[in-house]
Order: sequence, then C-alpha cells, then structure tokens
Amino acid sequence: MNTDARYQVKDWHKFQHFKDRRPPWVKLYRDLIDDPEYIGLDPFACKYLVLLWLIASEDDDKGGALPCCKTLAFRLRLSMPDLERALAALSHWLIRLDITPISPRYQDDAPETETETETEEREKSPPPKVAKAKTFKTWTEEEFRQEMREANDGEVLTTEQLHAFFAHWTEPDATGKPRRALEKTWKTRSRIQKWARNAKNWGQDEAPSPRGYTA
Repeated sequence: MNTDARYQVKDWHKFQHFKDRRPPWVKLYRDLIDDPEYIGLDPFACKYLVLLWLIASEDDDKGGALPCCKTLAFRLRLSMPDLERALAALSHWLIRLDITPISPRYQDDAPETETETETEEREKSPPPKVAKAKTFKTWTEEEFRQEMREANDGEVLTTEQLHAFFAHWTEPDATGKPRRALEKTWKTRSRIQKWARNAKNWGQDEAPSPRGYTA
C-alpha cells in the first residue's frame, strides 16, 4: 500500500457545514438508517467510517480531505494492512486524491513516428504477399465444374451436354492452357445458354465446335 496515498470523504460539502476549522462534532444524518451502503458495512468498517468523518472535519480547506495513509494509520491506531482493508470496504464513501495523471506524452493524440531502426526493419522485410483474385482464366477444373453446376441452374444443359461443354472448354492448347483461358471475357451462364441453342439447332447432345467457335 502506498503510505503517501490520500483520500477525501465524498460529498463532504453536502453533509457537513462548519464555520470552525476544528468543530467538536460532526453531523450524523438519520438517512443513514435507510442507506443500504451504510447498513451493509461490517462493524469494523462502520467504526472507522465515523472516525474518518471526525478526522476529515480537521481539513483546513473544509473539503473533507484526509491526511496521508501513514498518518491515518497512526491516528486510527491501525496497521497498514488493516487500514488498507478499511479503506477498501469504505470505497463508496471515499475519493482517491493522488491518482497519478497520465503523462502528457500519452495524452497527445498525434500519431507516433517510427524510429530509425523500425524504418530500417520495415524496409528490409519483404512486402506481404497479396493473393490475386481468381478469374475464369485461373480456375482449376474442379472450380470450373462448380461454376458450371451453378450456371446450369434450371438444367439448361443435360448431363451429356455438360460433359461435352466441359471437355471443349478444358481442352489444352500447345502451351497447356485450357481453351477457356484464351477467351477475353467469360460468363458461364451465357456460354451454357449459347451451347444449348447450338445443340438444339444441330439436333445433337454435343454442339458443333468449329475452329474459331465462340459461344
């Protein structure tokens, strides 16, 4: 416990009005009888609350301030651990006066600048890899199948036609790229609908795929 810590009786001005600096008495209000905070105190804490009120009446500024904990322990004839226990039990009635304020350095909202070492470390570190967004040119075969199933909602193509559609657009060229990846644009739903029209016009499950075919 910090022996230099100081407290003040809460709402002292509201309940105690003295003209003399050291009055021989303090006011004790009947409201305490119906105050759950007061009734809930154990006898140990209740006893020292009254004694703290008496000591607070000695405050030169008449604000209910108490001396430091070291002096309080002496005045109340308590050990420091017992004083700490009493003050903790009376937290509803007291205000801590000497809480250390936050350093102005940490109150400043201005962003901190990097140190030279931090800047060097950041520059040495490789830039984080950003995952490239998948396009129709980079789909795996399984991703293409899933795309086909979703685009064929309503069964625009039969199962056999889907197989033919898949085989056509995954056929690799000389460099190993699938035919689909050579297209400039791609909308699977539109391609499937065009495939279905071609199949109907030709009267077969597999639509014709002439050189230069564009679905």
